[in-house]
Amino acid sequence: ASTTGKENKCTYSSENEGIATVNENGLVKAIGNGQTIIHVKANGLEEKVTVSVENNQPTSPTTSNENNSNTNNNKNNDNSNSSNSSHNKSNSGTSTNPSQYNKYFSGNSIDSYNSAYSYAESMMNSGKVHGYSVSPDGNGFNVTFN
Repeated sequence: ASTTGKENKCTYSSENEGIATVNENGLVKAIGNGQTIIHVKANGLEEKVTVSVENNQPTSPTTSNENNSNTNNNKNNDNSNSSNSSHNKSNSGTSTNPSQYNKYFSGNSIDSYNSAYSYAESMMNSGKVHGYSVSPDGNGFNVTFN
Protein backbone atom coordinates (compact mmCIF):
# COMPACT_ATOMS: atom_id res chain seq x y z
CA ALA A 1 0.00 0.00 0.00
CA SER A 2 1.09 3.56 -0.53
CA THR A 3 -0.30 6.94 0.38
CA THR A 4 0.00 10.61 -0.37
CA GLY A 5 -1.04 13.42 1.91
CA LYS A 6 -0.12 14.43 5.43
CA GLU A 7 1.06 10.97 6.40
CA ASN A 8 3.35 9.27 3.91
CA LYS A 9 3.31 5.96 5.77
CA CYS A 10 0.66 3.29 6.20
CA THR A 11 0.17 1.33 9.40
CA TYR A 12 -0.80 -2.33 9.36
CA SER A 13 -2.38 -4.67 11.91
CA SER A 14 -3.86 -8.15 12.03
CA GLU A 15 -7.05 -8.96 13.92
CA ASN A 16 -5.79 -12.46 14.72
CA GLU A 17 -2.02 -12.86 14.93
CA GLY A 18 -2.53 -16.59 15.52
CA ILE A 19 -3.57 -16.81 11.86
CA ALA A 20 -1.36 -14.19 10.18
CA THR A 21 0.92 -11.35 11.20
CA VAL A 22 1.81 -8.25 9.24
CA ASN A 23 4.96 -6.15 9.65
CA GLU A 24 5.46 -2.39 9.35
CA ASN A 25 6.06 -2.78 5.58
CA GLY A 26 2.80 -4.67 4.99
CA LEU A 27 4.44 -8.10 4.54
CA VAL A 28 1.95 -10.76 5.65
CA LYS A 29 3.19 -13.98 7.27
CA ALA A 30 0.98 -17.06 7.66
CA ILE A 31 1.03 -18.46 11.20
CA GLY A 32 -1.90 -20.89 11.49
CA ASN A 33 -4.88 -22.11 9.53
CA GLY A 34 -7.97 -19.92 9.44
CA GLN A 35 -9.07 -16.45 8.44
CA THR A 36 -8.22 -12.98 9.72
CA ILE A 37 -8.53 -9.36 8.63
CA ILE A 38 -5.54 -7.14 7.93
CA HIS A 39 -6.14 -3.42 8.59
CA VAL A 40 -4.29 -0.76 6.58
CA LYS A 41 -4.56 2.81 7.91
CA ALA A 42 -3.27 6.17 6.65
CA ASN A 43 -4.50 9.78 6.63
CA GLY A 44 -7.60 8.91 8.66
CA LEU A 45 -8.69 6.26 6.17
CA GLU A 46 -8.78 2.51 6.68
CA GLU A 47 -8.93 -0.44 4.32
CA LYS A 48 -9.59 -4.02 5.44
CA VAL A 49 -8.29 -7.10 3.62
CA THR A 50 -9.49 -10.60 4.47
CA VAL A 51 -6.70 -13.19 4.51
CA SER A 52 -7.32 -16.94 4.47
CA VAL A 53 -4.60 -19.42 5.46
CA GLU A 54 -5.02 -23.10 4.60
CA ASN A 55 -2.59 -25.99 4.98
CA ASN A 56 0.03 -23.80 6.60
CA GLN A 57 3.04 -26.06 6.25
CA PRO A 58 6.58 -24.81 5.76
CA THR A 59 7.63 -24.94 2.13
CA SER A 60 11.04 -24.28 0.74
CA PRO A 61 11.42 -22.34 -2.50
CA THR A 62 12.57 -24.33 -5.49
CA THR A 63 14.27 -22.92 -8.50
CA SER A 64 13.56 -23.68 -12.10
CA ASN A 65 15.09 -22.61 -15.35
CA GLU A 66 13.49 -20.07 -17.64
CA ASN A 67 11.84 -22.74 -19.80
CA ASN A 68 10.14 -24.24 -16.75
CA SER A 69 8.91 -20.81 -15.68
CA ASN A 70 7.46 -20.19 -19.12
CA THR A 71 5.70 -23.58 -19.07
CA ASN A 72 4.23 -22.81 -15.66
CA ASN A 73 3.02 -19.41 -16.88
CA ASN A 74 0.98 -21.19 -19.56
CA LYS A 75 -0.88 -23.49 -17.14
CA ASN A 76 -4.60 -22.85 -16.76
CA ASN A 77 -5.22 -21.28 -13.36
CA ASP A 78 -8.72 -21.91 -12.03
CA ASN A 79 -7.90 -20.49 -8.60
CA SER A 80 -10.01 -17.38 -8.07
CA ASN A 81 -8.49 -16.44 -4.67
CA SER A 82 -7.85 -12.69 -4.79
CA SER A 83 -4.75 -13.02 -2.60
CA ASN A 84 -3.04 -14.71 -5.55
CA SER A 85 -3.17 -11.69 -7.84
CA SER A 86 -0.11 -10.86 -9.91
CA HIS A 87 2.32 -8.30 -8.62
CA ASN A 88 4.32 -6.27 -11.14
CA LYS A 89 6.94 -3.61 -10.59
CA SER A 90 9.44 -1.89 -12.84
CA ASN A 91 12.04 0.85 -12.82
CA SER A 92 13.60 2.61 -15.78
CA GLY A 93 16.54 0.95 -17.52
CA THR A 94 17.27 -2.69 -18.24
CA SER A 95 19.70 -5.34 -17.08
CA THR A 96 21.91 -7.16 -19.59
CA ASN A 97 20.24 -10.56 -18.96
CA PRO A 98 17.61 -10.27 -16.23
CA SER A 99 15.95 -13.60 -17.13
CA GLN A 100 18.91 -15.46 -15.62
CA TYR A 101 17.46 -14.59 -12.20
CA ASN A 102 13.96 -15.96 -12.93
CA LYS A 103 12.82 -18.27 -10.14
CA TYR A 104 9.84 -20.45 -9.29
CA PHE A 105 8.43 -20.73 -5.73
CA SER A 106 6.29 -23.81 -5.18
CA GLY A 107 3.29 -23.78 -2.88
CA ASN A 108 0.06 -21.85 -3.06
CA SER A 109 0.32 -20.04 0.29
CA ILE A 110 0.94 -16.57 1.64
CA ASP A 111 4.42 -17.69 2.73
CA SER A 112 5.24 -18.79 -0.83
CA TYR A 113 3.98 -15.49 -2.24
CA ASN A 114 5.90 -13.48 0.37
CA SER A 115 9.08 -15.46 -0.38
CA ALA A 116 8.67 -14.78 -4.10
CA TYR A 117 7.95 -11.09 -3.52
CA SER A 118 10.91 -10.71 -1.12
CA TYR A 119 13.23 -12.40 -3.63
CA ALA A 120 12.04 -10.08 -6.42
CA GLU A 121 12.49 -6.99 -4.24
CA SER A 122 15.98 -8.09 -3.17
CA MET A 123 17.01 -8.49 -6.82
CA MET A 124 15.62 -5.01 -7.58
CA ASN A 125 17.41 -3.50 -4.59
CA SER A 126 20.69 -5.15 -5.62
CA GLY A 127 20.50 -3.40 -9.00
CA LYS A 128 20.79 -6.69 -10.92
CA VAL A 129 17.34 -6.21 -12.48
CA HIS A 130 15.09 -3.25 -13.20
CA GLY A 131 11.63 -4.78 -13.36
CA TYR A 132 9.78 -7.92 -12.33
CA SER A 133 6.51 -9.79 -12.22
CA VAL A 134 5.27 -12.22 -9.55
CA SER A 135 2.50 -14.38 -11.03
CA PRO A 136 0.51 -17.31 -9.61
CA ASP A 137 0.03 -20.48 -11.65
CA GLY A 138 -2.16 -22.43 -9.22
CA ASN A 139 0.75 -24.43 -7.79
CA GLY A 140 3.16 -21.66 -6.89
CA PHE A 141 4.53 -18.31 -8.03
CA ASN A 142 6.73 -17.40 -10.99
CA VAL A 143 9.14 -14.53 -10.53
CA THR A 144 10.23 -13.19 -13.92
CA PHE A 145 12.50 -10.25 -14.51
CA ASN A 146 12.60 -7.83 -17.42
